Amino acid sequence: MDIREAPYAQWLEKTLRGIVEMQPERLCLCAMLPGGEVATCYYQCDARDLALFAHNIYSDAMLEVIRNNRDLLRDDDEEAEDE
Repeated sequence: MDIREAPYAQWLEKTLRGIVEMQPERLCLCAMLPGGEVATCYYQCDARDLALFAHNIYSDAMLEVIRNNRDLLRDDDEEAEDE
């Protein structure tokens, strides 16, 4: 497959340009594959770097859950105050 024809090509190029401008020392790339497998690639990473990447991804996931459920959380909080 020609990478320029991938549906994510424009996003990937823009993202990599932004990352390169920040002059990273270590890199991590994760991809969800067909069938649910995850491919991971690392550049110059040690175990501490991987743990830091994982923590940041986990934090992003939790923030997304909160954002997607803020109305439900707000309603539950208001109900608890009424009791």
